[in-house]
Amino acid sequence: MGQGTTVPRCSKCGRVLTDPTSIAIGVGPECRGDSGRSRSKRLHTRRARGQACAQERLNALQNHLPVVLSETNVYEPVDGGYRRKDGRVISVEAFEAWLRQYGLIASRVTQTEVKQ
Repeated sequence: MGQGTTVPRCSKCGRVLTDPTSIAIGVGPECRGDSGRSRSKRLHTRRARGQACAQERLNALQNHLPVVLSETNVYEPVDGGYRRKDGRVISVEAFEAWLRQYGLIASRVTQTEVKQ
């Protein structure tokens, strides 16, 4: 650009803007949350990640391993069930029902689904 001409910059992070849309808006694609992927692709990726976590939780439950709901929310297996954060023990059946109610574990595969 010539002398005295300013370079268009993002109003949030200060990066140089090159895209005409970004220049018109005054904000770059990353700062406005447009990663270039469509909303449906982002939702599909998030849903697939959630399904993978749900499957991992189901496998942990079936093998009586710790079930991780978040970094700070881990249910440890004990005799007769799982220990909650408050120290109380919840039965495996009640814990599984609770996880299913909130969609936190994958559905079990039935024998008829496996044969098909």
